[in-house]
This record gives sequence, C-alpha cells and structure tokens, in this order.
Amino acid sequence: MRLRPAANEPGDVVAQRPRRIDFLHPGYGGRAVLLSLPALDDGGIHFDTALVACGLIAGNRWGDGFFSSDPSGSPADAVERPHDDILRGPQYFFCLPGPLNPPYPVVPRFSHWRFPHGNLPPPWQQWTAAARSGRDAEAAARRCVVSNYADGLEMAHLLPAGEDDWWLSNQMQQYSPTQLFSSDPIDGPANLLTLRADLHRVFDERHFCFVPKEDAGQSSHSSCSSPPQLVLHVFNSTPSGQLPSLWHNRPLHPVPPTVAVECLFARFAWTVLSPRVFDIFLPSTPVPRRLLLWSRDKWE
Repeated sequence: MRLRPAANEPGDVVAQRPRRIDFLHPGYGGRAVLLSLPALDDGGIHFDTALVACGLIAGNRWGDGFFSSDPSGSPADAVERPHDDILRGPQYFFCLPGPLNPPYPVVPRFSHWRFPHGNLPPPWQQWTAAARSGRDAEAAARRCVVSNYADGLEMAHLLPAGEDDWWLSNQMQQYSPTQLFSSDPIDGPANLLTLRADLHRVFDERHFCFVPKEDAGQSSHSSCSSPPQLVLHVFNSTPSGQLPSLWHNRPLHPVPPTVAVECLFARFAWTVLSPRVFDIFLPSTPVPRRLLLWSRDKWE
C-alpha cells in the first residue's frame, strides 16, 4: 500500500503585519484615528467597506459622510472614488457636512448603535436585490458557506445570542419570523449561517465578517458593472497569518434564502464596533470625546 503525503492544506504562511490605513476624525487636533484598517485589498482598503465602517461609528452617516485629504473637509479636498474602488493612501479624514466645532459625536460601542431600518448602505441594498433572484434553497445545501466543507459544521449566529437585549430594543425580530420549535427570533434561520467549526470560532472572535464587493476583474470586461458579491473581509489577522491569505475577499458559497441581509449588516456593525477594530479612538487620548449614546428611557 502506498501512503499519501501528510496533509498540508494551508501551506506555509509567514505571518506579516500588514500595512494599515488610518481614517481620522477631523474635529480634534493631532492624529485622532477613528479607525485603522489593514490594507488587504490589493494593497489598500475597499472604498465602500471603509466608508460604511466610518459612517456607522458616526451614527449611520454613510449617506453624507465623505473622505478628505484635509481636516477642513472642503469640496476641493474631497477624495474621489478610485476607479478600482481601492483607497491606497496612508490616511484620510472622514468628514461630515457642517462645522468642525463641536466635533461630530461617535458611537462608543455596539450597545449604543441603532439599526438603520430602511436605510441600509447602497452596496448592501444592491446585493440584496441581486441575491433575491439568485439564492436557491437547493443550491444552499448543508455546507460551510465559506469553505464548502460538509463535515465538522456548526450553526453560527450572525448577531450573537448574547445580544438579545440589543436585538429586542432595535426591533430586529421583524426580520426573523419565529419558528415553531423556538420562541426566540434571534435563534431563527434569518440569523443563522452554517460554518466549519474552526471558522466559526474565528468568526466569533470578530476577526472577520461578510461584506458586499464588486469583482473588478469582471466589471472591467463589461460595459455594465456586475452586482456585488458577498465576500469574507478580514479586519484582524490571526497570529498564524493564515486567515487573510486563505480567506480574505473569497466570495461566499450560496447563502440560504432564509438569511436576512439586516442580520448580516448587524454582524458587520458588531465586528466594526468591537474592541478588536474600534480600538484607538476612545482610549488613545485624555482629550474628551463627544459620544452618541442611546438611552432606553429617551428612545422607548
């Protein structure tokens, strides 16, 4: 009997610290870094992913928020969308219309973030429209949506079950009909994806989530742009360095039609507003920050 060579599926990956791109708050002196994101998208960061991430920290301001090369935020200094959708500069200011004084407030943590009902960012709306006609229950078989593995699977919550207070206060149950076998909508199919066990663990450690992106290779060969695909986006690499090299910008396999885009977007916000990603702006300076806080007594 001839034995097969020892498995070496990931191959040898040298862990390297990727270059980072800083997004600054223009309302404070010095370098007030709002977000610092790894440049894993062809040497930069995907424009819409960065814009929406900064926008949700500013209270869901992706509609009028913009990047600028100068803290004044004048139209002459506004950064235009690159032809390939990749920002490659070392830093950008995330600006909002209006005066710099007082500085615009930021959401300090996920528990204070409010879900933007009826106001998802355009790429997410575009993915939803394309996926509505393309998602097939039979195609979305019981396989890991990332690796396509059929073994060692687990059901992964998009919004963790521990966030049930946030779920209820934001009325997310409207996107997740209650099943006969469960009285808790957060456990419904709208909020569940099948992942391989190892990927599930890294997913819950908030190293990555899923975002819509267009395939520049496809769109460059067509007169009309292709609809965005849902891909894996790494916000924090693992110590081995294997995560981005293996999975970053990999399109997902068919997502079950029961999964709600609203739950996918809530997971994006839960990842961005984590101590692993939104990790510099609040603890890095003794200068007081203006915060956008949610009060149950005021809002309900």
